[in-house]
Amino acid sequence: MNKKDELYLTYQAEDLEKICEKVKETFKDANTKRFYGFMLSGLVNYRVMPFVQYNQNNELVACAVLGVVETPMGNESTVYIHFAWIDKHYPNYWKKGIKFIYDFAKSLKIRKIMASTQRLPEAFERKFGFKKSYSVIEKEVI
Repeated sequence: MNKKDELYLTYQAEDLEKICEKVKETFKDANTKRFYGFMLSGLVNYRVMPFVQYNQNNELVACAVLGVVETPMGNESTVYIHFAWIDKHYPNYWKKGIKFIYDFAKSLKIRKIMASTQRLPEAFERKFGFKKSYSVIEKEVI
């Protein structure tokens, strides 16, 4: 099976390292060793799933790290987008990626997708049909 140009689940060390490189490019202070271990934990608990996509030249063009999250306060699972990255030369992949995540959630009979963003949530609302349902507040502990 040719996996080029398709987003697929992986736990291969080389793929996880490439995801970590993209995390580091996106978040300069990211602890990629910890994130690598977090992705590997999915092998054990089936709750963290790293996906990658390569082009025909074997260059990483997209990746996503998804989690299946449950809260003890409800009976509903959620697909949580821990990290998503798409090469700027493939802007049309965003819609393809969101559809992939939607179909992934649907296949697991999960009715909610959540993500955190440091960018404007309005773009996700406008482009992909997300809606703001929670606010995140933060207080620094010194």
